[in-house]
Amino acid sequence: MKDEEKDSFWDLSALLPRRRQDTPLRSFARRVETSDVTAEKKEGERKNYGQQSQLTMLADESGSEQAQEYCPAGNNLMLKVRILRRQSAYNFYGQFRRDAIRYLKEEGHPCPAVSFFSYIPQYAQLSEAQRAFYFYWRSCVRRGEYPGCDESYFYLYVYEIINLPDYIPPEDGILQLCAVWKAYRARFPRIDKYMVEWVCDYCLVHGLSCPSEEVRPFLRDILPLASLREFYLGALGDLTPDGVQTALAFFCDYRWQDSRYATGEYAALFAKHIPGSVTPVLSSLFQDARLFSGGSARSHRAHDAFCGSLCAHNIKCRIEVTYLALSDVSTLRSSVTAAVKYAENRLRACLSVKSRLSVPPLALRYREEIDRYFARLSDHLHPKDPPPAYEKLYDAPSHGTDFSAASRIEQTSWTTTRLLVSEEEEPTQPLRNMPFAHVEQVNHPLSEEQLLISDSIEETKPMPSAQDCTGIYGLDATELEYLRLLLAGERGRIRALLAAEGRLEDELMERINEKTVVGYGDIVLESAEDGYRIIADYEEEVSAWIGTQK
Repeated sequence: MKDEEKDSFWDLSALLPRRRQDTPLRSFARRVETSDVTAEKKEGERKNYGQQSQLTMLADESGSEQAQEYCPAGNNLMLKVRILRRQSAYNFYGQFRRDAIRYLKEEGHPCPAVSFFSYIPQYAQLSEAQRAFYFYWRSCVRRGEYPGCDESYFYLYVYEIINLPDYIPPEDGILQLCAVWKAYRARFPRIDKYMVEWVCDYCLVHGLSCPSEEVRPFLRDILPLASLREFYLGALGDLTPDGVQTALAFFCDYRWQDSRYATGEYAALFAKHIPGSVTPVLSSLFQDARLFSGGSARSHRAHDAFCGSLCAHNIKCRIEVTYLALSDVSTLRSSVTAAVKYAENRLRACLSVKSRLSVPPLALRYREEIDRYFARLSDHLHPKDPPPAYEKLYDAPSHGTDFSAASRIEQTSWTTTRLLVSEEEEPTQPLRNMPFAHVEQVNHPLSEEQLLISDSIEETKPMPSAQDCTGIYGLDATELEYLRLLLAGERGRIRALLAAEGRLEDELMERINEKTVVGYGDIVLESAEDGYRIIADYEEEVSAWIGTQK
């Protein structure tokens, strides 16, 4: 056998099937066929979150995108929303939408639960037993019953609502999304990070207001997960009790719940009066236009709708939002934190607790608002006993001013005086000119010039040294002089002292409070409108400290 024949024995190409000639891929068709679908209206009254925003239809010059633009209703932070939809024949997940339409009215019947798992759940992946259980579970959910199930069934139900806005009206769809989310979020903790985005996108795409009533019970938990927090924060509106709690949880850097006094017998008072006292302050802060002045607060954001979910091509779109970045305003955070701390100090004062928190600067009008609240609370907690009835008997009768009667009383008084004073004791001067009391004049041992010198020496008396002050919690001479000038209210001399020593008032205040916390057990200085002041409860103690150094 020849060598060529030996080699051809191993050539298997003749046994393989003949390949087709390569043909170029056809381009996608540009024509899009659509059909008008009339959504069924459910009977009965429908809950609506505010008026649906008016959508304005726009189109770009190329005609490849269709845009909807509107100003959201009921949200002061959302300025403009623009929805961009691409005109394309790309029909990925189109089969899921067709299946969803076909199975939309399918009713389920009681059957055993069947496990099901899929990263992107679809009807085509369900077995007969899984499909039967899904329809039964979905029927229960629509009736407001929420039996146990696997997490994939939950996502399949959510995908139905997202992809069928022409069959499930968005006003009903948002209620269904929030209801099933609320029912299963404790069982499936991972759904929060998806639902907080999908609910926001669903409302923005269909021009709906935030479903604040539905999500408010767990808004504090989901708000940190939201990428567009202003969608939820702008719906706080009239600041209901839950809204106040949400605002405090998100904007306050101090947790009053962790206070050592917010426990035991005082826990209920703290829970009621800290949020209650700062509610008017929060309302004013959210409405204060100065917080949003400047271009830094105005932000823009663009993202693809329903990212991470199964979404058909006619539902998939791009969302562009112009909003006020309230969550990034540092002035608001510092003001809310200061208001909460100031409110806790006022509540501690009502409870006769001397310890105080160090409060950052807070506008006077906000302080006065909190003061008025706790003034009423103090009257309620410490009511004054009515005066005893017999005290009225000691009240002098009021008949107005009668100068003739006063003259008669004076004449009678002098007559009585003459009867009581003997002739030997009667002075040569008329009694009418006698002084009421004789003031004995005491000659001062120093002359007037010496007195002036003495006063000047007292004013220029040198400050005690640091070694002399070690007995008063380590306060040095400058710190004691600063406290003395605060007690005297001499702001001009305080500025001169700080300039002479080359120190900042903030730094001086912090050092004093640090020393008194260690040595005395509490701070003694708090912020005021024009700087700092000594806490009223500790003025006597501070005065005593200064007196020991004179």
